[in-house]
Amino acid sequence: MQEPALLHESANGRFEKNGKRFDISDGAFIEGEMNELPCPPDAHGEEVESRVRTGDIAAAFFGYDHTNTFTAGIDGIKLVQSPGAGFHAYGTKRGGRLIVIDENKPFEYTSELIFPEWQFSEE
Repeated sequence: MQEPALLHESANGRFEKNGKRFDISDGAFIEGEMNELPCPPDAHGEEVESRVRTGDIAAAFFGYDHTNTFTAGIDGIKLVQSPGAGFHAYGTKRGGRLIVIDENKPFEYTSELIFPEWQFSEE
């Protein structure tokens, strides 16, 4: 069964980009928080299709300065967004993701979000 795209265009969507509104597709979102629109390129490449064709990719992990912490499933590959960890990232929550992979069972990886006890204030 092919999983739906993570986002779909919707007139009343929660997220806006280039004058269009988008919402999370039913069945694509697995867990976590999507507080802002992910930043895919405006032009469609074949990166996802290429990953699917190889048949040996369980997940792709992303992180930089975003406030998202979600896991979503697209075409059999999990897309995992980690929160910003640096002091120059925006937002108030900092953290990281611990990923544990057993080389004998790479499709059965585990991941855990880790946040320090201190966080930035809104000031």
